[in-house]
Amino acid sequence: MGLLSEVESWFRHRGVPQVLPLSVRIRAALGRSAPLFVALVVLDSAWQVVAASADTFERAVELTVPMAFVLLLFVLAPVAAALAGWVTWRTVHRSNLASRIVGLVAIPAWVAVGAILAARAHGVAVAGPLWFRLTAAAALLGLIVLGVDSLIHWALRRTLRELWSVGPMVLRVLPVLMVAVLFLFFNAEIWQVAAGLDTARMFGVAEVLSILALLVVIVTARDELRPHVERSSPEDGGIEALLHGTPLAGVVCEGEPATLRPGERVNFLLVPIAAQSIQVALFGVVMLTFFIAFGTLAISDPVAASWMGRAPDAIAFLDVPLGVSVELLRVSLILASFCALSFAASASTDRAYRAAFLEPILREARVNLVAQHAYRHLRDEVTPRTADTASDAPGETDDTSENTTDDTTETGRPERISGD
Repeated sequence: MGLLSEVESWFRHRGVPQVLPLSVRIRAALGRSAPLFVALVVLDSAWQVVAASADTFERAVELTVPMAFVLLLFVLAPVAAALAGWVTWRTVHRSNLASRIVGLVAIPAWVAVGAILAARAHGVAVAGPLWFRLTAAAALLGLIVLGVDSLIHWALRRTLRELWSVGPMVLRVLPVLMVAVLFLFFNAEIWQVAAGLDTARMFGVAEVLSILALLVVIVTARDELRPHVERSSPEDGGIEALLHGTPLAGVVCEGEPATLRPGERVNFLLVPIAAQSIQVALFGVVMLTFFIAFGTLAISDPVAASWMGRAPDAIAFLDVPLGVSVELLRVSLILASFCALSFAASASTDRAYRAAFLEPILREARVNLVAQHAYRHLRDEVTPRTADTASDAPGETDDTSENTTDDTTETGRPERISGD
């Protein structure tokens, strides 16, 4: 793998695919789409089996037996599709040619076979489902060109990574919040409010608090990163320190950084916003679980009935009581949303929270910005040396440049790249 390919894979891994030139993203779209369309083909086939099984069982036996079997198949179908996509990615992701061949086979298979099966199932002409699938395939390829697949992969990895830090996060924040929140939790008025809320209003209150938390995160990230986005390079000369441990370590960049493209600006701001939003969401889920468990232990039904003036409504699944009342769930959801909002605000204002939770995210964003500056210099250096042997225009060279190295420079250039 050439240096450019390694750097471009590194940018995708960090959730900033907009750094890559459009030509690079277009050439990679077909191969990167292969796992997705293989998964969609498997999902379509599995759901056809589900539909056929449901029809067969409904004719043969009572409804209760086939429904359990059909539901099992319905649940397993996405699992099988995800597994097929993962196996495809693990098999072909290191070979551009193999991934493109799989993509060339999987896309027509999903469009044509799926359209035929859908037409037969609904008794309609093939043209309608075919055009729908062609449009959907084009839209999915467009999203891959934009780098949405890289952002989704990054978000999933980030979520798993943040799960490991939930414990320390809760231990730092929970004692401070409990001083104020427990007074609300053991307050009759909030239980009366929860008893008077229907499901729509309950989720509406939670959504308002969640939106406020998201606005706090957006404003904080924008204000903190605006100077770096406008400058795209640190003032203190710490480029080498920020690039340490990256594929661009040792690359020396001279000259003023180029202006960021609109897509890059959005991408650079979106990554820290998403990272902190994942933290806030996980904290909210932990707090929701805590309040439900704590309320189940500390607040009995007679106590809740004395606060609300009526007995609480129990939640049951398949006529089996779960031991949690509807009112407890509503109170827990509202207080957990409030705690998430408080955590988002504290992370931007409290010094201890900021150092523990926000600063690492902002440093990652600064590394991305400086790496973008070095990457542009690297592409400018590689492009002239490959122009005589490649048919691409300057700035649109292939992303596999095995014959180029970063320790040679072109003389006479006002900006140079050299390896330490």
